[in-house]
Amino acid sequence: MYFCNFKFVRTMSTEITRTFDLLDHLAAKYPEKEDILACKEKGEWIKYSTSDYYRYSHYLAYGLIELGMQRGDRIVTLSGNCPEWNFIDMALAMTGIVHVPIYPTLSADSYLHILKHCEPRAIFVSNNMLLRRIKPALEQVENPPTVYTLASIEGEHRMLEILKSGIAAREKNGPVVEQLKEAIRPEDWVTLIYTSGTTGDPKGVMLSHRNICSNF
Repeated sequence: MYFCNFKFVRTMSTEITRTFDLLDHLAAKYPEKEDILACKEKGEWIKYSTSDYYRYSHYLAYGLIELGMQRGDRIVTLSGNCPEWNFIDMALAMTGIVHVPIYPTLSADSYLHILKHCEPRAIFVSNNMLLRRIKPALEQVENPPTVYTLASIEGEHRMLEILKSGIAAREKNGPVVEQLKEAIRPEDWVTLIYTSGTTGDPKGVMLSHRNICSNF
């Protein structure tokens, strides 16, 4: 499937062998669904349609390429459940960037161990509370990742910047992302999930698209 002018213009096979194939599956099966994802903000439900899910994920992917991110790079997310986490997860998967989601309740020492071990190029943090929690670890890393926040926090870069960059670069980077997607195989590494560390330092578990798809 190729997305153009905010409308699905063509459908392809919806066989799901890579996690981002879910986007094509949803577009083919539920193209008009208005609440494929939702969250509550200030007491009101904010809904995201199938179209929103597809295009925001792709625009983030285009923006990551614009930043110079490459296949095999690692990017950390520190966030609770939210639609944005899903957009990021899909954008990373389709570009071959390894997603490193980490628990929002770890100690500073565990955060430091994970950052040193996976050497991420960027980190997405959902709010100011979590940013304050991980900042001591970020300050001790030799090459700290660039921080992007989901919420608006004074003095910090925002995920919205990447999204806007991707929209501006969609004509240039759209074909690049499509080529990356074509090259990704079910056995390719998609995520690095760390254990909770109850038996020592957190251990990183390398999971492939096939590993994740076999679960759902």
